[in-house]
Amino acid sequence: SAISFGRVCAVAAAFCAPTLPVFARPGLVHPLGSVRAMASSAAGGKDSELLFIYGSLMSESVLQALIHRTPQIQPATLHGFHRFRIRNRPYPAIAPFSPGSASPVGGVVQGLLLCGLSEEEHALLDYFEDDEYVKQTVEVTICRSKHAVTAPGYLPQPADTSAFEGTTAQASAYVYARATDDLYGEWSIEKFLNSDVLPGYVDMSAKCREDYLADGDFLK
Repeated sequence: SAISFGRVCAVAAAFCAPTLPVFARPGLVHPLGSVRAMASSAAGGKDSELLFIYGSLMSESVLQALIHRTPQIQPATLHGFHRFRIRNRPYPAIAPFSPGSASPVGGVVQGLLLCGLSEEEHALLDYFEDDEYVKQTVEVTICRSKHAVTAPGYLPQPADTSAFEGTTAQASAYVYARATDDLYGEWSIEKFLNSDVLPGYVDMSAKCREDYLADGDFLK
């Protein structure tokens, strides 16, 4: 069963300009077959693949609603990309940064690495993101200090950020796959965590998990 369009609209409307049209998140209404195939291909059957997250998944309540746990976290940064706002969406997108274009000043995205996700957890998150994004392998820089996020609800960062070996790591990341005409400005995790949209977004995420599980015997 698909998530209620009106419910999604109500969530998005709280975050977006009221005079603009609001659309449902595509990832919550599409069939699952192609998504699972994408997950299997991207993960290569390896449960230990790192996932670099940079948007709504950095909310502990959103991630808990989806996978029902908080995996090992490591602060990291991604160079060569910018984190944009998407018109009429409460969540962001990353796209390659081009200094010579009209892109805002940027080129570095602050985010978190999720470590030790299972293949099925990757598949569920792929379903959540859907074909609005493509999963790409990127190189991230490991941060040796915690990100300075003061808003409540940010995923808990490790007490010892130096425990992760190496200075860089290969990880998967969800890169925006559509035309960039609707991308603008810079998205803020602080504003998202402090916004009125969050409770409804968490409910929407939980419904996404329910829809995924309803299709078969997944994620015990």
